[in-house]
Amino acid sequence: MIMDRLKNTTNLTTQEAAVADYIEKNPQSILNMSSHELAHASYVSPSTIVRLCQKLGLSGYTEFKSVYTSEYAQYVESKQVIKDIPFGKDSKIDDIIETLPHIYQRAVNFTHSLIDSKTLKECVELMQKSQHIGIYGMGLNFDVARMYQYKLQSIGLNAIAYDSTNWSWLERIHYSKIPSFAIIITKSGRNQFILDAGRQLKHYEIPTLLISGIQDKYLNQIANYTMYAMAGNNELELSNTSFTVSMIYLLDILTVSMHVRYYEDIEKIAEQIKGKREEWLKIR
Repeated sequence: MIMDRLKNTTNLTTQEAAVADYIEKNPQSILNMSSHELAHASYVSPSTIVRLCQKLGLSGYTEFKSVYTSEYAQYVESKQVIKDIPFGKDSKIDDIIETLPHIYQRAVNFTHSLIDSKTLKECVELMQKSQHIGIYGMGLNFDVARMYQYKLQSIGLNAIAYDSTNWSWLERIHYSKIPSFAIIITKSGRNQFILDAGRQLKHYEIPTLLISGIQDKYLNQIANYTMYAMAGNNELELSNTSFTVSMIYLLDILTVSMHVRYYEDIEKIAEQIKGKREEWLKIR
């Protein structure tokens, strides 16, 4: 949703942040405000409104207003269900059971609103042409990388998860002209390993997709493609949960797209495995 995008955009100027704060505190008023009225109410220039809308991936205030109006009822409903800090020390298990699906859905909706299908299609094309797919992440992100290593390997792709870089291996890939593709996962972008990995992959001209929780010009420079996942501000907001759900949604789009492209091969292999499993059970 546009309000989630507004809240999770981190590269705002002081003036743009003032507009975002006004919108968050006066959600209903925005429905009937022009860009000049919003600029006057938040003590900024009309050009600031336009720049803020563009940072949200929109052409200007007219498009912002159209999206905002269409999502307003859903936003109000979600605010009633999900607070900024959804759980506290007195939260009951029933509260958690009922609220978590809404948090998952909000993360998916946020990610969906930012998806550039052209970017995803180009990444899928590169993955299909690659003989090696590297997935780079640290901590929790490395665990997710390993999960997608398994998923991609299960459909016949040579995927490897990395939590460190190996200059010799990258040099070998480059020297042998092995078609490769890389995915870098980072929530904050402040990890030195991620920065080093991005620089090395760029040095060896390996096409790279960055999945990030922040919008950062420097991070964008180390990757050929960038997609944003919902990050949140702190763990009281379940920021790790939101980022993980958002990231998994993006990675599953890529994985299922490859599944579709290799569908006939996967179908044949599944039948062979089924037959061998039945034989093995008979032997036992």
